[in-house]
Order: sequence, then structure tokens, then C-alpha cells
Amino acid sequence: EDSRRLPVLLRRHAAVPIQREQYRQDSRAAGRRLRGSSPLSPSPPSPPLVSRSRAQAAAAMAPTAAPPPRMDWDAVALWGERVVTYSVRFWMLFVLASTSAISAYLMVYRSVVPDASHVRALHFYFADGVEPMAEAALGEVAMAPGHAYALSLCLEMPESEPNQLAGNFMVELSVHAWNNETLLATRRPAILRYRSGLVHALWTVAALPLLLIGRAEERQTLRIPLHELFDNPRKTPAAWARVRLSKPALQVYSAELRVDAIFRGLSYYMHTYRFATALVSVSAVVFVQFVLLAMLQFRGRAAPPNIAGGAVGDRGLDPRGSGDAGLSSGDESPLPPSGARRRPPR
Repeated sequence: EDSRRLPVLLRRHAAVPIQREQYRQDSRAAGRRLRGSSPLSPSPPSPPLVSRSRAQAAAAMAPTAAPPPRMDWDAVALWGERVVTYSVRFWMLFVLASTSAISAYLMVYRSVVPDASHVRALHFYFADGVEPMAEAALGEVAMAPGHAYALSLCLEMPESEPNQLAGNFMVELSVHAWNNETLLATRRPAILRYRSGLVHALWTVAALPLLLIGRAEERQTLRIPLHELFDNPRKTPAAWARVRLSKPALQVYSAELRVDAIFRGLSYYMHTYRFATALVSVSAVVFVQFVLLAMLQFRGRAAPPNIAGGAVGDRGLDPRGSGDAGLSSGDESPLPPSGARRRPPR
């Protein structure tokens, strides 16, 4: 019976201070009305008094506005520092990779693409009854080993009577190595262009003022193709050339041996499309360098962890040096260390 009455007594005892506080609030409100307010004005209702536990529960259940987010300036500074660091690293690597790629491309271009053309002056030797002859040095500058060339002769001859009477004449070309080995021997015909007497007289009258002041001359320039495709060997490259004219009565103002390179394969594209080839080649080399750097940077980061324990990448070698210890199942008993006594089975 006492146990039944105990909850009732506890509730009454807890309600006593609440009733006292309610009485005090009612008396204070009545005093304020009597002192200052009109008897006709309604009195504001007093707020109900609740227990502390209920007030705390109601405050916890009431929706509250989330506080505004605060700016983490330390994280912002760290992020900015990383951006600047990685940007500087990237541009340094890009400059180094671009410089090395451009240097490599220039070296390849120099070794693959020869000079387009070279001109060697010829000085003929004239003597009575001896065919005019001249020699010119070629070397690796004029004719790079392993490349193809076209050879031609440029003759500047006056329109004199001996040259007109000479008619056709032969031009002989021979190319030799340093050991005097003959690499090429060819002969081609040549002749001055014909002009009739009437055409020659009319042209002389028309060009008479220029002829008098020295701005024009009665001469012709002949370009004689001697060889269209000459492959300069790598082992014994061309060193010098000899040119011979078949008739000693010929008159020559000047003569030049012209060497023109013939581009084939890769050298053709590198010479004809220089900027496009350079851009593609340098970009490809820079891309390959960045890929290799990325592989070196992230090498080993994707390795799976060691299940048997230990550092990442260890294989869990047993004391005897066997590499399959990390692959053994858990049911197998580990081997005892060397020198230890084995326990007898129970």
C-alpha cells in the first residue's frame, strides 16, 4: 500500500513549488493592474508555468536556423599555395620539355634535311688544242652523304662568231671521291640559241641605248642539266668534280656548277611543310615527356596493400627466403625459425 501511495505523494510534492510560483505571478499581475492600469482594460493572460524538462524538450523540438558558414581562411591559403606551387612546377617542366624537344627537332632536321642548293664557280683552263677543263671542290657541305642531288652547269657565253660557228659541243662531268674513285661520269650536248640576221639587227637597234651605257650585252646564259638524280654514298662521299668542254674554240664569260638537293620521304615533308612538321613533332615529343614524367611521379601509388602484413610491396618472405610464404593459407602452421626446437605433437 505504501508503494502505491508513493507516486501520488511524489507528484504532489513536485506540484507544490509550481503552485507557489503560479500564485506569486497572479498576485504580482493583480498589483500592477491596481496601481497603473484602468479597471476596464483587460489584463494580459499570464503565461503558463511548465516544468524545466518540458521547456527543454520543446526548445529542442523547435526548428532553429542554421548558423551561417564560416570561411576557413587557413584552407583557402593552403589551396592557394598548392595552386601556385603546381603552376610553377608545370610551367618549369613545360619550358624544359619544350626546349629539349625543339633542340632534338633541330638536330634531326639538320641531319635529315640538307641544304637546298649550292653553287660552285668554275674557272676553265684554255690552251691551244686542249679541251677547256675546270675543277670544283664539293665536300660534305655541298653534297651531304646519303642524300640525292641534281647537277647542272650554267654557262654565260657571248654571241660571238666563233661560238656561233662551233655549233653543238659536249659537256662532260665526272664526280670523284677523296681516293680518286669515280662516282659519276656523264656527257650532255649544248648549243647557243639561234637568231637570224634580221632578228639580231632589230634587237640591236632596239637595245642600242642600253648597249651604249653598258646595261645590256650580247650574250646568252645556258643551263645544261648534267645529271638528274645522283645518290651520294655514305662510305665514299663525293669530294670534287671535273667539268670538260669538247671544243677548245669556245668562248666563255663565266661558268657555275649548281648542286640542287632532291628531298624524298621524311626530308620532303620537313623541308616543304616546315612549320606544320615542326609543330607536330615538338608537340608529340613534349606529350611523350609529360607522360613519362607522370608515370615516374605516380609509380607505385596504385600497388595493392599486402594482406599478410608488413609494408606495401613486401611479399612476406619466410626465414628460408621462399617467396610463397605470403600466399599460404591460414590453416597451415608457420615454419619455425632455424635453430629452434620443434615441439612434439600432442
